[in-house]
Amino acid sequence: MRTIVKILVLIVVISNIALAEFPWIYPPVGSLDPEGEIDFLVHMESYEEASAKYLEIASSTSDPATKATALLNAAHLQANFNRNKTAARALYQEMINNFPGSRFEILGQIGILDVDYPKVSEERLSGINQILESRNAPSLSEVQDGPIDAAVRMIEQIPPEFAYTLSELYLVRAFQLKNTGFREEALNISRFGRRSLDPVGFERHNDFLRLYLGILATDAGISPKDLRAVSKDPVISTIVPTDGQTVGSNVQIQIELTAGDYRHAQIDLQSLEVVLDGQDVTYDLSIDSIADESLTEGVNFERVVISLNRVLPQGEHTIALSVRTVQALNFTFGEASKSWNFFVSDAPPPPLSIKTTADSTLIIREPHQNEGANPRLHLKKVTGKPAQVVVGFDTTNLDTTGLTKASLVLNIDSTQNVTGWGNGRDIQAQRLLTAWTEGNGKKLGLPGNQQHSGSGNGVTWFSPIDGNIANSQADSAVNWNGGASYAAPSTAPTVTIKNHQSGEVTFDVTQDLLAGANHGWLITRDQDVGSQVTFLSKESGAPELAPRLILEYGGPIASAPTGGLLSQLGIHSFTNKLHPITGPSELHSIKQLVQESPTAILVAEQLLTETTRTSPVLGLATRVAYRSWVELS
Repeated sequence: MRTIVKILVLIVVISNIALAEFPWIYPPVGSLDPEGEIDFLVHMESYEEASAKYLEIASSTSDPATKATALLNAAHLQANFNRNKTAARALYQEMINNFPGSRFEILGQIGILDVDYPKVSEERLSGINQILESRNAPSLSEVQDGPIDAAVRMIEQIPPEFAYTLSELYLVRAFQLKNTGFREEALNISRFGRRSLDPVGFERHNDFLRLYLGILATDAGISPKDLRAVSKDPVISTIVPTDGQTVGSNVQIQIELTAGDYRHAQIDLQSLEVVLDGQDVTYDLSIDSIADESLTEGVNFERVVISLNRVLPQGEHTIALSVRTVQALNFTFGEASKSWNFFVSDAPPPPLSIKTTADSTLIIREPHQNEGANPRLHLKKVTGKPAQVVVGFDTTNLDTTGLTKASLVLNIDSTQNVTGWGNGRDIQAQRLLTAWTEGNGKKLGLPGNQQHSGSGNGVTWFSPIDGNIANSQADSAVNWNGGASYAAPSTAPTVTIKNHQSGEVTFDVTQDLLAGANHGWLITRDQDVGSQVTFLSKESGAPELAPRLILEYGGPIASAPTGGLLSQLGIHSFTNKLHPITGPSELHSIKQLVQESPTAILVAEQLLTETTRTSPVLGLATRVAYRSWVELS
């Protein structure tokens, strides 16, 4: 018992030393007991005397931080070990009175709450929420009930010192919820804490990450000893601006950090340091955590994306970043650092080229066949039925600020015939509205010894994600009809193909990208003709000829598409017709249309999802209202 008590009290003292570089309002103090006298009294369980020694320090010092720390330690001894609630409450109140607007005021408030309501109760939860509200922090319910984006933004506006102090309230609540079976609520708090509280310099070794992984591991039946057990160096990937890139004066810096699957040491956010032009900007960062909650082996458990917006003068600028990973048990770590330069100029930056991350051919004659690894993309008829193309790009963190033009570029395979187009026929690109998986199959147009059905997930004519492409059967409940059921109306002008054409084929997809082209495009042709053209895929062996996006910035700014309500819903592309009815408004007519057409219902909801994707709260509310509206007779 004496050893445990000794350790607990030392935590109170030592934790004030370890965060020396944290931007405190009241800087941390050194040891209050350099000779070990108080430590000895605690060891002997002389708590009243030990508390009196701290009070002597508080009354004799002129340093506010030392005085407050001594009062805090004396109060903790009275409350937790001497069991003198009256004395503890008086000391906590003295902290509140003497140090308003500081972390010590918050600690005093929490201390009184612990004295008055040591167990979970409505009174305690109400008191916690009053403390959080007084610091403009999100309430427990705002965090645990989700969605958490608004709560994260709130905590980012609070000085790091206060966020650090309040974090314990959220963490304890998360463990309470976890231990009483409220898994999703505990997960929401752990997600929130990982994004907004783990980064503020904790000495508790990324507690929210540990809680987050622990809940997910329990669900998956994974032993806790397998979590973060393997040493791993972090991987730093520059998103924007890249090394040597020229950007405008409104600079958005985005950097991605990864560290392997759940078995590997994960990113230690408290070790993160970012320096811009010699100035430490770590505490100005916005941090997003995108996690693989299925805990799939071989898949990065977490993608940490750090962002910083700055208006910078013209010229050369330097970013330097360092970060560590920490294992779960022995706290050994890997580390990585990186620095690079970029330039700010008022002149329009050079076009940005983005390579495809996925491409494939969809074949109606072989509706469950995957072509994700095929070196060619075929737009033609296969035994009298169409084959068409899907291409995808990672646009998750793409900044479209100042975008003037976006072009989707495909390269015709010069070794294949381009026939059946006569004097010219059109092909079109449509923005896809759902995720799909490339897969690793390849058969169409290849010699038998190169053909392979593939394995695992992959896109087919029937489904965006077939669960087993090896068996040539439907392994998905979703039939996307060659992508057509999940494709938005085309905003890109059609492109004319002629016989024997060669070189590049370019679609203007500016409006698609501004609307949010997160899932790529479907390329189709007139299905009634026997024309054929073959493009090179990313597996062709010529990466410079693979599908790519060319983004141009500067000059007149492109704007998102506008139009009436019907055109925004894409109704002009449906085969269904609006029946003229007598009603109070156009909305009644639209309701009649969507109630009669599952396709219309789907496209309208996808549009609502895309247009509200920057505000999850608004998006959820809008979709709920939309579904209720559709279901009403």
